[in-house]
Amino acid sequence: MIEVTFDPRTKLVRAAMAGSLTVEEVQRFSVQEQAAVRAMGLASGQFFLLVEARGSVVQSQEVVEAFQQLMLHSPLKAKRIATVRAGALSTIQTRRIATVRDSARVFETVEQAEAWLFS
Repeated sequence: MIEVTFDPRTKLVRAAMAGSLTVEEVQRFSVQEQAAVRAMGLASGQFFLLVEARGSVVQSQEVVEAFQQLMLHSPLKAKRIATVRAGALSTIQTRRIATVRDSARVFETVEQAEAWLFS
């Protein structure tokens, strides 16, 4: 499950992810994220993305690849991407996904993630 919300004041797109995801859910997330950016009237590099994935589990290789492709090929790319994860294996997996973008980091808390995003 992925739920997308956004805050035009801070130019933040927030995605809450939980459970085991499918490639189709990643694709729906992409559509929702891009729609949120357009709704805020922003262009590529003008918004931040915060992914709260503490409720998510280690994902299949297909889902990992789908996220990597999304990070590389989205028409509207976030200025910075912060992901919040819990658990050693899921954090390692998320760091592997994040390596495709220099502007992506993994954090243990939302507070740490927001501090980095807006610094």
